Amino acid sequence: KIAADAEADCAGIPPRDLIDFLVEHYLENLGSLRLAEQKVVSILQCIQRSAARGTMTPKIALFARFLEFCEYEQALPLPFLSMVLHAKRHAQASLIRQRPESERTAGSSGRSAAGAASKGKRTDSFISSVTPMPS
Repeated sequence: KIAADAEADCAGIPPRDLIDFLVEHYLENLGSLRLAEQKVVSILQCIQRSAARGTMTPKIALFARFLEFCEYEQALPLPFLSMVLHAKRHAQASLIRQRPESERTAGSSGRSAAGAASKGKRTDSFISSVTPMPS
């Protein structure tokens, strides 16, 4: 999401909402919009079940708030998500710099920063099949 937001910023377009980013992420990995939307709906349904069972952990609740899959007053805006992601990246980089060199080279992952500029399409239509969770 950080890389995609940086690309959008360079292109002069606003960053995508997290839900739109997730759909595009799964679209790139699964190759099908229908499968991507099913995957995201599945995530939303898991959040909903967790809330219904009373097993929602703080991480799940925070994720739901960033997805804006919660009561309106509890939703966290996109700029706040961007700030949290940048802070997390900075903290991780600080931790990596503090590790000995031998650990850094042995534990490095070859993840690439993938992300594309917003396609301008909203993916709200598929969310209508999922009822927002109660507070």
